Amino acid sequence: MIGYARTCNSNPLNINYSMKISYFSYLYDLYGASIGSTIKARELFHAMESFGYSVKIHWRKENETDQTEGIHKVRSYLKRRLDLVLHEPSQIIKNLNYLGQEIAILQKDRPDLLIARLESNVFSPPILASHFQLPYIAEVDSPVMYELRVFNRSYKIPYALLERMELEFIFRADKAFCVSEPLKSHFVDRGIPAGHIEVIPNAADVSRFFPGDLNITLREKYQLNAELIIGFVGSFHYWHGVKQLQMLIQILLTRYKQVAFLLIGKGGPVRSELERFIQTSAFADRIRMLDSIDHDEIPSHIRAMDIVLAPYPDLPFFYYSPVKIFEYMACGKPVVASGLGQINDLIQHQKTGMLCRPGQIDDFIENTSLLIKKPAMRKSIGKAAAAFIRMNHTWMHRANQLDDLIKHVSK
Repeated sequence: MIGYARTCNSNPLNINYSMKISYFSYLYDLYGASIGSTIKARELFHAMESFGYSVKIHWRKENETDQTEGIHKVRSYLKRRLDLVLHEPSQIIKNLNYLGQEIAILQKDRPDLLIARLESNVFSPPILASHFQLPYIAEVDSPVMYELRVFNRSYKIPYALLERMELEFIFRADKAFCVSEPLKSHFVDRGIPAGHIEVIPNAADVSRFFPGDLNITLREKYQLNAELIIGFVGSFHYWHGVKQLQMLIQILLTRYKQVAFLLIGKGGPVRSELERFIQTSAFADRIRMLDSIDHDEIPSHIRAMDIVLAPYPDLPFFYYSPVKIFEYMACGKPVVASGLGQINDLIQHQKTGMLCRPGQIDDFIENTSLLIKKPAMRKSIGKAAAAFIRMNHTWMHRANQLDDLIKHVSK
């Protein structure tokens, strides 16, 4: 299955590479829960093509959906009990099918390099690289086994086997890259040599995410007649701070009559909980929750906001590189965010954004209130944030990093 392919002939650096790259991603919910990772792959490899590379992206699970909800609603009790035990072994068996399909893909693509994203139960990329004698780079943008242990309680998981597969996926690559220093440290602590894995964070496409006039047209479209709009973009997962978001909405809308909220996101297990909260609140007319926005429309929607939020909870292991923060800042919006992990490197408090102690709702209220009351501060922070992203965190910056990695494995 070839889910996506794009070539680009532009070559701003006049580099005449002829290398062909095949990229395999095993994300299952591309434009819902996994949208940040989907955007990262699309934008990073599009930037690589502008260097002269030819990249084909293969979304290996593009037509698959998460069947958990359907299982619990439709299938019989016996089937559910069997699935508890057999789900993970069946996923391993499914990857045998991937192996055969991917042999055919690589025979057709005839690439010079294979890049594959780490996912649970996946073992085909190292085998394919050996079979075709291809240089192989592993993208390890999430701690898969950690996530299974912490967030997945639905199935009986053969942890020892899957952990061995995860490490082999990385060890057998010529090089690996991940999105943050905490994530790199996680794999180094598990035995991956520090020199084997590089950090290539996320970024923003500044040709689309840039400061502009406040988008009054969209505010009118959604009948948001408030003086000031506070926004949130992202999927609605536990680790995105939905509980904190609910509290912020309740307190800020009670305190400030001139404020409304615009929430944009699709997917996540607590979306329905947030919807119920909105429907039963006294402020439903001052909150809009959208889920059908194409990513190409996100910049114009961010430009309809005055303040943007990233209220991550106090997670013990914050390994993320949040795409939305790069994009918020690139649009020149003041971000109120939890001071966790890589966010502390992106935001200088009261200069390029507002940092809060994770999980401390009072911090979020205080910092957001300050921005509500001080429009000049909003403007200066937004301007500095956009300049910082343009100078340091574009996808072309990331393509340069990946280019160096490719040169290393291609020697």
